[in-house]
Amino acid sequence: LTPLWLRKPRVAMVHHVHRELFIGEFGVAGHLVYWLAERLPLMLLYRRTPFMTISNSARDDLVRDGIPRDHITVEYLGVDGEKYGRGTRAERPRLIFVGRLKAYKNVEAIFDVLEAIPELSLDVVGEGDHRPDLESEIARRGLGDRVVMHGYVDERRKAELYGQAWINMTASQSEGWSLTVMEAALCGTPSVALNVGGLAESIVHGETGFLAADRAELSERVREVVADPVLRDTLGHAAERRARTFTWDRSARAFLEVLRRVAGKGVPAGSPAAPASLNGHSPESREDDERRSTAAENR
Repeated sequence: LTPLWLRKPRVAMVHHVHRELFIGEFGVAGHLVYWLAERLPLMLLYRRTPFMTISNSARDDLVRDGIPRDHITVEYLGVDGEKYGRGTRAERPRLIFVGRLKAYKNVEAIFDVLEAIPELSLDVVGEGDHRPDLESEIARRGLGDRVVMHGYVDERRKAELYGQAWINMTASQSEGWSLTVMEAALCGTPSVALNVGGLAESIVHGETGFLAADRAELSERVREVVADPVLRDTLGHAAERRARTFTWDRSARAFLEVLRRVAGKGVPAGSPAAPASLNGHSPESREDDERRSTAAENR
Protein backbone atom coordinates (compact mmCIF):
# COMPACT_ATOMS: atom_id res chain seq x y z
CA LEU A 1 0.00 0.00 0.00
CA THR A 2 2.92 2.37 -0.58
CA PRO A 3 0.86 4.72 -2.79
CA LEU A 4 -1.01 5.74 0.37
CA TRP A 5 2.05 6.93 2.27
CA LEU A 6 5.31 6.81 0.31
CA ARG A 7 6.23 10.05 -1.46
CA LYS A 8 9.51 8.83 -2.96
CA PRO A 9 9.70 7.50 -6.54
CA ARG A 10 8.66 3.85 -6.65
CA VAL A 11 8.36 0.96 -9.09
CA ALA A 12 6.26 -2.18 -8.66
CA MET A 13 7.73 -5.55 -9.64
CA VAL A 14 5.20 -8.31 -10.39
CA HIS A 15 6.09 -11.82 -11.54
CA HIS A 16 2.50 -12.79 -12.25
CA VAL A 17 -1.03 -11.92 -11.21
CA HIS A 18 -2.29 -14.49 -8.70
CA ARG A 19 -5.97 -14.79 -9.63
CA GLU A 20 -5.80 -18.43 -10.77
CA LEU A 21 -3.44 -19.29 -7.90
CA PHE A 22 -5.88 -17.95 -5.30
CA ILE A 23 -8.76 -19.86 -6.88
CA GLY A 24 -6.70 -23.04 -7.18
CA GLU A 25 -5.60 -22.87 -3.54
CA PHE A 26 -8.81 -21.65 -1.89
CA GLY A 27 -11.62 -22.70 -4.24
CA VAL A 28 -14.67 -20.43 -4.24
CA ALA A 29 -13.21 -18.31 -1.42
CA GLY A 30 -10.24 -17.65 -3.71
CA HIS A 31 -12.34 -15.24 -5.78
CA LEU A 32 -12.86 -13.05 -2.69
CA VAL A 33 -9.17 -13.27 -1.75
CA TYR A 34 -8.22 -12.24 -5.29
CA TRP A 35 -10.48 -9.20 -5.27
CA LEU A 36 -9.41 -8.00 -1.82
CA ALA A 37 -5.69 -8.76 -2.03
CA GLU A 38 -5.01 -8.02 -5.68
CA ARG A 39 -7.72 -6.63 -7.98
CA LEU A 40 -9.00 -3.77 -5.84
CA PRO A 41 -5.55 -2.50 -4.74
CA LEU A 42 -4.34 -2.58 -8.35
CA MET A 43 -7.37 -0.73 -9.66
CA LEU A 44 -7.68 1.83 -6.89
CA LEU A 45 -4.12 2.53 -5.76
CA TYR A 46 -1.56 1.55 -8.41
CA ARG A 47 -2.85 2.92 -11.70
CA ARG A 48 -0.18 5.66 -11.71
CA THR A 49 2.67 3.39 -10.57
CA PRO A 50 5.29 2.20 -13.11
CA PHE A 51 5.41 -1.61 -13.27
CA MET A 52 8.00 -4.15 -14.30
CA THR A 53 7.04 -7.71 -15.13
CA ILE A 54 8.56 -10.79 -16.74
CA SER A 55 6.28 -11.75 -19.65
CA ASN A 56 3.72 -10.32 -22.02
CA SER A 57 1.17 -12.65 -20.45
CA ALA A 58 1.76 -11.11 -17.02
CA ARG A 59 1.53 -7.65 -18.59
CA ASP A 60 -1.84 -8.52 -20.15
CA ASP A 61 -3.14 -9.73 -16.78
CA LEU A 62 -2.06 -6.44 -15.17
CA VAL A 63 -3.85 -4.51 -17.93
CA ARG A 64 -6.97 -6.60 -17.32
CA ASP A 65 -6.77 -5.63 -13.64
CA GLY A 66 -6.60 -1.91 -14.33
CA ILE A 67 -2.94 -0.96 -14.92
CA PRO A 68 -2.42 1.14 -18.09
CA ARG A 69 -0.42 -0.77 -20.69
CA ASP A 70 2.07 2.05 -21.21
CA HIS A 71 2.98 1.95 -17.50
CA ILE A 72 4.35 -1.59 -17.80
CA THR A 73 7.84 -2.65 -18.88
CA VAL A 74 8.43 -6.31 -19.77
CA GLU A 75 11.79 -8.03 -19.59
CA TYR A 76 12.31 -11.79 -19.47
CA LEU A 77 14.28 -13.32 -16.61
CA GLY A 78 17.84 -14.46 -17.05
CA VAL A 79 19.15 -17.91 -16.26
CA ASP A 80 22.52 -18.87 -14.81
CA GLY A 81 24.32 -20.62 -17.67
CA GLU A 82 27.28 -21.57 -15.48
CA LYS A 83 25.19 -23.78 -13.19
CA TYR A 84 23.52 -25.87 -15.88
CA GLY A 85 24.77 -27.93 -18.78
CA ARG A 86 24.33 -31.22 -20.56
CA GLY A 87 24.61 -34.36 -18.47
CA THR A 88 24.17 -38.08 -19.03
CA ARG A 89 20.74 -38.84 -20.44
CA ALA A 90 18.88 -41.75 -18.82
CA GLU A 91 18.69 -44.92 -20.91
CA ARG A 92 14.95 -45.23 -20.35
CA PRO A 93 12.48 -42.33 -20.75
CA ARG A 94 12.23 -40.11 -17.69
CA LEU A 95 10.20 -36.98 -17.09
CA ILE A 96 11.07 -34.30 -14.55
CA PHE A 97 8.99 -31.76 -12.66
CA VAL A 98 10.77 -29.05 -10.65
CA GLY A 99 8.89 -26.60 -8.47
CA ARG A 100 6.98 -25.94 -5.29
CA LEU A 101 4.52 -28.69 -4.45
CA LYS A 102 1.35 -26.60 -4.43
CA ALA A 103 -2.14 -27.49 -5.63
CA TYR A 104 -2.03 -24.97 -8.48
CA LYS A 105 1.09 -26.64 -9.92
CA ASN A 106 -1.27 -29.42 -11.03
CA VAL A 107 1.30 -32.23 -10.78
CA GLU A 108 -1.57 -34.72 -10.94
CA ALA A 109 -1.81 -33.94 -14.66
CA ILE A 110 1.71 -35.34 -15.05
CA PHE A 111 0.54 -38.51 -13.27
CA ASP A 112 -2.08 -38.77 -16.05
CA VAL A 113 0.77 -38.80 -18.56
CA LEU A 114 2.47 -41.63 -16.66
CA GLU A 115 -0.72 -43.67 -16.70
CA ALA A 116 -1.13 -43.09 -20.44
CA ILE A 117 2.49 -44.04 -21.25
CA PRO A 118 3.55 -47.02 -19.11
CA GLU A 119 7.27 -46.91 -20.03
CA LEU A 120 7.77 -43.49 -18.39
CA SER A 121 9.22 -42.64 -14.98
CA LEU A 122 9.06 -39.29 -13.21
CA ASP A 123 11.38 -37.30 -10.94
CA VAL A 124 9.55 -34.77 -8.73
CA VAL A 125 11.92 -32.15 -7.33
CA GLY A 126 10.72 -29.69 -4.72
CA GLU A 127 8.84 -29.32 -1.46
CA GLY A 128 5.53 -27.86 -0.43
CA ASP A 129 2.34 -28.40 1.53
CA HIS A 130 0.76 -30.39 -1.32
CA ARG A 131 3.31 -33.20 -0.99
CA PRO A 132 1.15 -35.46 1.26
CA ASP A 133 -1.70 -35.22 -1.26
CA LEU A 134 0.64 -36.11 -4.12
CA GLU A 135 2.05 -39.07 -2.19
CA SER A 136 -1.48 -40.34 -1.53
CA GLU A 137 -2.31 -39.93 -5.22
CA ILE A 138 0.83 -41.85 -6.22
CA ALA A 139 -0.20 -44.72 -3.94
CA ARG A 140 -3.81 -44.67 -5.15
CA ARG A 141 -2.73 -44.88 -8.79
CA GLY A 142 -0.09 -47.53 -8.13
CA LEU A 143 2.76 -45.34 -9.42
CA GLY A 144 5.10 -45.87 -6.48
CA ASP A 145 7.74 -47.68 -8.54
CA ARG A 146 7.71 -45.03 -11.29
CA VAL A 147 7.77 -41.74 -9.34
CA VAL A 148 10.71 -40.54 -7.23
CA MET A 149 9.93 -37.73 -4.77
CA HIS A 150 13.32 -36.06 -4.29
CA GLY A 151 12.22 -33.17 -2.10
CA TYR A 152 14.63 -30.24 -1.98
CA VAL A 153 17.93 -30.76 -3.83
CA ASP A 154 20.93 -28.48 -4.35
CA GLU A 155 21.74 -26.85 -7.68
CA ARG A 156 24.29 -29.50 -8.68
CA ARG A 157 21.86 -32.37 -8.12
CA LYS A 158 19.07 -30.46 -9.85
CA ALA A 159 21.27 -30.00 -12.93
CA GLU A 160 22.03 -33.75 -12.92
CA LEU A 161 18.34 -34.61 -12.85
CA TYR A 162 17.54 -32.14 -15.64
CA GLY A 163 20.30 -33.74 -17.70
CA GLN A 164 18.99 -37.26 -17.14
CA ALA A 165 15.42 -36.37 -18.10
CA TRP A 166 14.08 -36.78 -21.61
CA ILE A 167 11.40 -34.12 -21.08
CA ASN A 168 10.81 -31.34 -18.55
CA MET A 169 7.12 -31.11 -17.57
CA THR A 170 4.95 -28.23 -16.41
CA ALA A 171 1.20 -28.50 -15.94
CA SER A 172 0.73 -25.44 -13.75
CA GLN A 173 -2.51 -23.47 -13.70
CA SER A 174 -0.61 -20.18 -13.37
CA GLU A 175 2.90 -19.22 -14.50
CA GLY A 176 4.39 -15.81 -15.17
CA TRP A 177 7.36 -17.20 -17.11
CA SER A 178 8.71 -20.54 -15.72
CA LEU A 179 12.41 -20.37 -14.97
CA THR A 180 12.54 -24.18 -14.77
CA VAL A 181 11.87 -24.37 -18.51
CA MET A 182 15.02 -22.35 -19.14
CA GLU A 183 17.09 -24.31 -16.62
CA ALA A 184 16.09 -27.57 -18.30
CA ALA A 185 16.83 -26.06 -21.70
CA LEU A 186 20.41 -25.29 -20.64
CA CYS A 187 20.75 -29.04 -20.03
CA GLY A 188 19.49 -29.78 -23.54
CA THR A 189 16.13 -30.98 -22.21
CA PRO A 190 13.00 -29.82 -24.06
CA SER A 191 9.77 -29.01 -22.23
CA VAL A 192 6.16 -30.05 -22.67
CA ALA A 193 3.63 -27.93 -20.79
CA LEU A 194 0.05 -26.82 -20.65
CA ASN A 195 -0.41 -23.61 -22.60
CA VAL A 196 -0.80 -21.31 -19.60
CA GLY A 197 0.42 -17.76 -18.98
CA GLY A 198 4.07 -17.05 -19.73
CA LEU A 199 4.79 -20.66 -20.74
CA ALA A 200 3.78 -19.65 -24.27
CA GLU A 201 6.82 -17.35 -24.19
CA SER A 202 9.36 -19.49 -22.33
CA ILE A 203 8.58 -22.38 -24.74
CA VAL A 204 8.62 -21.83 -28.50
CA HIS A 205 5.98 -24.32 -29.62
CA GLY A 206 7.39 -26.87 -32.04
CA GLU A 207 10.91 -25.44 -31.74
CA THR A 208 12.07 -25.80 -28.12
CA GLY A 209 9.22 -27.98 -26.87
CA PHE A 210 5.46 -28.29 -27.10
CA LEU A 211 2.45 -26.56 -25.57
CA ALA A 212 -0.76 -28.51 -24.97
CA ALA A 213 -4.31 -27.25 -24.73
CA ASP A 214 -5.43 -29.89 -22.20
CA ARG A 215 -4.37 -33.03 -20.35
CA ALA A 216 -5.13 -35.33 -23.26
CA GLU A 217 -2.91 -33.34 -25.62
CA LEU A 218 -0.23 -33.17 -22.93
CA SER A 219 0.04 -36.98 -23.04
CA GLU A 220 0.04 -37.04 -26.84
CA ARG A 221 2.84 -34.48 -27.05
CA VAL A 222 4.95 -36.39 -24.55
CA ARG A 223 4.34 -39.62 -26.47
CA GLU A 224 5.47 -37.89 -29.67
CA VAL A 225 8.74 -36.64 -28.16
CA VAL A 226 9.54 -39.92 -26.42
CA ALA A 227 8.99 -41.95 -29.59
CA ASP A 228 11.16 -39.78 -31.87
CA PRO A 229 14.84 -39.41 -30.84
CA VAL A 230 15.59 -37.08 -33.75
CA LEU A 231 12.77 -34.75 -32.74
CA ARG A 232 13.86 -34.92 -29.11
CA ASP A 233 17.44 -33.98 -29.93
CA THR A 234 16.34 -31.21 -32.30
CA LEU A 235 14.09 -29.67 -29.66
CA GLY A 236 16.77 -30.01 -26.99
CA HIS A 237 19.48 -28.33 -29.07
CA ALA A 238 17.16 -25.47 -30.05
CA ALA A 239 16.07 -25.01 -26.43
CA GLU A 240 19.67 -24.83 -25.25
CA ARG A 241 20.68 -22.30 -27.93
CA ARG A 242 17.77 -20.06 -27.07
CA ALA A 243 18.23 -20.34 -23.30
CA ARG A 244 21.84 -19.16 -23.58
CA THR A 245 20.56 -15.77 -24.85
CA PHE A 246 18.66 -15.11 -21.60
CA THR A 247 21.23 -13.57 -19.26
CA TRP A 248 20.84 -11.82 -15.94
CA ASP A 249 22.94 -8.94 -17.31
CA ARG A 250 20.28 -8.38 -19.96
CA SER A 251 17.50 -8.46 -17.36
CA ALA A 252 19.42 -6.18 -15.00
CA ARG A 253 20.02 -3.54 -17.69
CA ALA A 254 16.30 -3.39 -18.45
CA PHE A 255 15.24 -3.17 -14.81
CA LEU A 256 17.91 -0.62 -13.91
CA GLU A 257 16.89 1.57 -16.82
CA VAL A 258 13.33 1.70 -15.46
CA LEU A 259 14.52 2.47 -11.92
CA ARG A 260 16.82 5.25 -13.14
CA ARG A 261 14.10 6.73 -15.33
CA VAL A 262 11.56 6.79 -12.49
CA ALA A 263 14.16 8.25 -10.11
CA GLY A 264 14.96 10.94 -12.67
CA LYS A 265 18.56 9.78 -12.96
CA GLY A 266 18.69 8.77 -16.60
CA VAL A 267 21.08 6.14 -17.97
CA PRO A 268 24.72 6.87 -17.03
CA ALA A 269 27.05 7.91 -19.84
CA GLY A 270 29.03 4.98 -21.21
CA SER A 271 26.52 2.35 -20.00
CA PRO A 272 25.42 -0.34 -22.47
CA ALA A 273 22.22 0.68 -24.19
CA ALA A 274 19.39 -0.50 -21.95
CA PRO A 275 16.46 -2.37 -23.47
CA ALA A 276 13.40 -0.21 -23.96
CA SER A 277 10.04 -0.76 -22.39
CA LEU A 278 7.11 -2.11 -24.36
CA ASN A 279 6.49 1.41 -25.62
CA GLY A 280 9.56 0.79 -27.77
CA HIS A 281 10.58 -2.85 -28.19
CA SER A 282 9.20 -6.01 -26.67
CA PRO A 283 11.49 -8.78 -25.40
CA GLU A 284 10.68 -10.73 -28.57
CA SER A 285 11.75 -7.91 -30.85
CA ARG A 286 14.96 -7.50 -28.86
CA GLU A 287 15.55 -11.24 -29.18
CA ASP A 288 15.03 -10.98 -32.96
CA ASP A 289 17.48 -8.07 -33.07
CA GLU A 290 20.08 -10.14 -31.21
CA ARG A 291 19.58 -13.08 -33.58
CA ARG A 292 20.01 -10.84 -36.62
CA SER A 293 23.12 -9.27 -35.08
CA THR A 294 24.63 -12.70 -34.38
CA ALA A 295 23.82 -13.85 -37.90
CA ALA A 296 25.48 -10.76 -39.35
CA GLU A 297 28.59 -11.33 -37.24
CA ASN A 298 28.74 -14.95 -38.42
CA ARG A 299 28.51 -13.84 -42.03
